Amino acid sequence: MITVIEPICTGNSHEKVNSGFIYGLRCSFPQEKIKFYADKSHIKAIQSILEHDNIVIDEIEFYPIEFESKLTFSGIIRYWYLFKNVLNRIIDSGD
Repeated sequence: MITVIEPICTGNSHEKVNSGFIYGLRCSFPQEKIKFYADKSHIKAIQSILEHDNIVIDEIEFYPIEFESKLTFSGIIRYWYLFKNVLNRIIDSGD
């Protein structure tokens, strides 16, 4: 199992790079499942790029996450909890 977390990009920000990264993972590890955690709008952008480029990636699961974009003390604390929750999900799933 390969888990990718994109906690910063939303929408069409770096979607071409991230879709290429996911494709590279698939080519390098064809038998592994991939879990991709990102903002819902970024997941949609990644899926659109893959579809546009006629790239089919089997065994990938997309998990939308919401993250705090404010660089305040409370925003950083919420960001830390987001990572903690995602990592706990990964551990609980046995991946």
